[in-house]
Amino acid sequence: MALVIFQRLLSRLLALPSLQTAVSAPGSAHLLRPAWRIARSGPPDAGSGPAHPVTH
Repeated sequence: MALVIFQRLLSRLLALPSLQTAVSAPGSAHLLRPAWRIARSGPPDAGSGPAHPVTH
């Protein structure tokens, strides 16, 4: 059932280039937000000494 729905959506997406652009623009914006936050963040906090392994 899900495969049929996916195939129908994919065929409509490929048939309408404007729909493809409309779907990819928010997807790109969604990926740019965390990339921007990572780029703007400072270096990792290395002032707490050497790292220790986590054991349970």
